[in-house]
Amino acid sequence: MGFPSGALAQLRSPQDQLPEQEFREPLPTLEELFPELNTPNSIPEDDPLNVPDNIVVKQFRVVGSTVFTDDEFDELLAEFTNTPISFAQLLQAQEAITQKYVDAKYITSGAYIPPQTLENDVVEIRVIEGSVEEINIQGLDRLRPGYLRGRLAMASQAPLNQVKLLQALQMLQLDPLIQTLSVELAAGIRPGLSILDVTVKEADAFNAIA
Repeated sequence: MGFPSGALAQLRSPQDQLPEQEFREPLPTLEELFPELNTPNSIPEDDPLNVPDNIVVKQFRVVGSTVFTDDEFDELLAEFTNTPISFAQLLQAQEAITQKYVDAKYITSGAYIPPQTLENDVVEIRVIEGSVEEINIQGLDRLRPGYLRGRLAMASQAPLNQVKLLQALQMLQLDPLIQTLSVELAAGIRPGLSILDVTVKEADAFNAIA
């Protein structure tokens, strides 16, 4: 899964909420905050149904989603329903669900087809909604790690959403005690789990209290 680009079109940025004079420097861009983003890409992919040639799927049962409704998935997968499809097209249906999450900025969530026996022409697709299992913070001297970790933990609650996390990072960048920060999102132990590595450069003590 890649990290999608694009503006936060319909969301108010921190620039809309704080007076202009409070800014020490322009807010960092997405690329500046995530210079080398590494997102998990470990959703299982094989042939769990042993599809011999083509099959006709009457219904896809999507399990594990707290973000989208059954009706939304039915509409999304309509082109793969009640028509002969190959295993490659079955994977396209799976990928369509993953892409729907990514488009909605749930950048570490994804779908996969678990091993199963095809019954009543119903195929189950499971969703793993991404979450952060660990937040590592480096570079602190005067500040306590909990000062940042608490704010980042709230913004990275499952399912992890890029927009919420980016807004939290932008707000931290405005903190007079912080000069710069860089972030890397790495794959965790299990699919859907991520580790958030944050490197902080504290502001000069004199400038921070000036």
